[in-house]
Amino acid sequence: MENSWLKATAVARENPDHLVIGSDTVVAYRGQIYGKPRDLDEAIRMLTELNGSRHTVISGVAVVGIHADIEFAFADTTQVMMKTLHHDELSEYVHLTKPLDKAGAYAIQEFGDRIIQSIDGSFNNVMGFPTELFLQKWNHYIVPSECPNWIS
Repeated sequence: MENSWLKATAVARENPDHLVIGSDTVVAYRGQIYGKPRDLDEAIRMLTELNGSRHTVISGVAVVGIHADIEFAFADTTQVMMKTLHHDELSEYVHLTKPLDKAGAYAIQEFGDRIIQSIDGSFNNVMGFPTELFLQKWNHYIVPSECPNWIS
């Protein structure tokens, strides 16, 4: 949530008349946090460590509206079970996708069926934005008259 908060507040300071939504996603496994890999070697290392594991995808979201005096943040978690794959299958996946902009070096929406066995929780959260929980929080914190064009 801290990263999403930092992103949202930085943009909101530059755009005080707008509502700004910041989001950040990480993968957690055995006490380690996996963000975006720096290069393809690190992507393969991450996937090798996550290989055959049940791990957690966490997305933090922050909403900031300076002039509207709106601030709230939350996080959602989804459990992901990764298939057990051979090194050459992981390498092929890395070369099929763009892992450098994805937490944990994978994307469920991008050939995810090759590496993901199952999920317990929000598919959208694993994609990087927990839309279901976002709508619940939005409808809790935002008064419809404040955003007349919003469709809930």
